[in-house]
Amino acid sequence: MRLVRMLMVTVVPLALALGGAWLYAWHWYAAPGPLTAEKTVRIAPGMGFRGIARVLAQEGVIGQPLLYLLRVLLAQQHAALQGGNMRFCPGSRRRL
Repeated sequence: MRLVRMLMVTVVPLALALGGAWLYAWHWYAAPGPLTAEKTVRIAPGMGFRGIARVLAQEGVIGQPLLYLLRVLLAQQHAALQGGNMRFCPGSRRRL
């Protein structure tokens, strides 16, 4: 009985917190981006994916750079990001 109570006190809140975090991240990923007008952003050659996320956040292309970094890492796309001129349309989604 004591084990069941301990599991209920620790496992249930942990599962609810993880589920809430996943739902927030999914909602953020599926929502349109924050841009209201078309924008071209210059990414310097040789800049890493963290720097790219920082530039995109400073330019207003993405709203949550940490969630963007997590998405890039989970998709294992960090090596595919590269410098150059990037054009973003208003409301574009955060697809890689």
